[in-house]
Amino acid sequence: MRFGGIFRTLGFQIALAMSTLIIGVSALVVWQVGGLLRQNEMDRYTDEIIASRDQLSQQIATDRELSTTGAIVLANQADMRAAIEDGEVVSILQFASEYYQRTSSPLPGTPGLQVYDAEGELIVRAHDPLRGRQRVVPKEVRQVISTRTALGVIRIDELLGPSVVGIAPVFDDNENVVGAIEVLTALDQSYLRERSRILGVEMALLTEDGVVQADSDVGVERGDITEADRQEAFLHGTVMLDLGDGSYLSTILPLRSFDEDWVADLYLGIDESVILEGVSEVRWAAMRATAIGAALAVILTGGLAFVAVRPLRELVDAARRIQANDLDTPIGTGGPTEVLELADALDDLRLAVRQSREAMISVNRDLASKMDQSTASLTDATQELAVMHGVLGALSSDAPGGLGGVVETLIELDWADGALIALANEEGRLSSAASAGMTPVAREALISLIERGVRGQRIESGIVVADTGDLPDSLRMYEIGGFAAQPMVEPDGVAGIVAVTTRRALRLTPSRTELLR
Repeated sequence: MRFGGIFRTLGFQIALAMSTLIIGVSALVVWQVGGLLRQNEMDRYTDEIIASRDQLSQQIATDRELSTTGAIVLANQADMRAAIEDGEVVSILQFASEYYQRTSSPLPGTPGLQVYDAEGELIVRAHDPLRGRQRVVPKEVRQVISTRTALGVIRIDELLGPSVVGIAPVFDDNENVVGAIEVLTALDQSYLRERSRILGVEMALLTEDGVVQADSDVGVERGDITEADRQEAFLHGTVMLDLGDGSYLSTILPLRSFDEDWVADLYLGIDESVILEGVSEVRWAAMRATAIGAALAVILTGGLAFVAVRPLRELVDAARRIQANDLDTPIGTGGPTEVLELADALDDLRLAVRQSREAMISVNRDLASKMDQSTASLTDATQELAVMHGVLGALSSDAPGGLGGVVETLIELDWADGALIALANEEGRLSSAASAGMTPVAREALISLIERGVRGQRIESGIVVADTGDLPDSLRMYEIGGFAAQPMVEPDGVAGIVAVTTRRALRLTPSRTELLR
């Protein structure tokens, strides 16, 4: 037989056809896997950046509430009200300094405090007393003075620029508005850098006057974002922006004033190279596994060419299943050893691709778990903040309920089953002033135990019992599994206590302890 005749044999033609088919299928699988990986990563990062935008929006809303609460607390100080009514700048600065020392605001960004008179004219800037001139009365201050209601907003301050502010009216003894107090936190670089670090995205604040960047690497400018980009981000959640030398998966959070006027845009972005980095690693791993499988398959086809064609048909069907992304059906066939070996090689390829897909699913599952944990933490913080507002509302002079409203508000906490406020008489004995979620017998038993003290814990410094089952005088018969009591201390001694009980063992976290305090 001539040398060229081997090319015309059925075995060689089958081997050539099978080799071509396997290599083609492998390349197609790798191409499809690469496309799926890229799309999955883009979808994952899209969900992540949208979640970051929503989380940032909720955080800014929380910051507004905190600023408003601080302004209300400061406006209710009798000495501060008197100083504002008399226009005593030195006294106002002293009270403002004491307020900063007591609160030590947890918000990132430059803090500020401004005091206005009843006409909205600036009395003093506590954060910059030497710059006391005011170009125009902020419309937000006019709104608070006219409506006599506290307000938490985003506005552009003359000195601090875009800021999260809380404004509260100040009343005299006749309930007349004598001024307003404004607590500010600037949306400056330190604020953006901290939020960017927590959320893991690049961030910048765009105003009419310029750009505040969280980091010098953020290359976004005011003109880089067009109205069409904003519309696409509004409709689809994200938009791809070409900034500098790269592309960024971006979203925009518009900030508006209380009357819905535009104030600024918060830009959030993730470099596309970061997104594709993980895709490239998995793609190369899939290509290596595919190349190994394809090489083995090509070698084995030489022997398979001289065996029956039907086993080869089964292998072709298996390859097409892989092409159709059916990665769960095992590859099985009969025939010579060479056919079985080729089947094993294709199955290795299937497993390699499936493992790559499962790895991506695992990463997405971990991200979802982290988001659920963040949502739960934010829910707890929101509930505790709502309870704090409820307590302040119950104690305010114009709200009904008094101490009864306080304990009713406390038992709205998920982890609290009962609440008690007891006041001390002249002999130092405690008597119940208000309670909720407790029987009279349980209330008296708890007061008696608190008066005696527990394991060296005295009422003056607070008492915490995580599990009452460990006490000689167990309170479990009264459905009190744990309790925490905080004293109400006055200059001449303990005026009373505030206690929270649970039916099961008490788990007191630092945030819960701070809430009681």
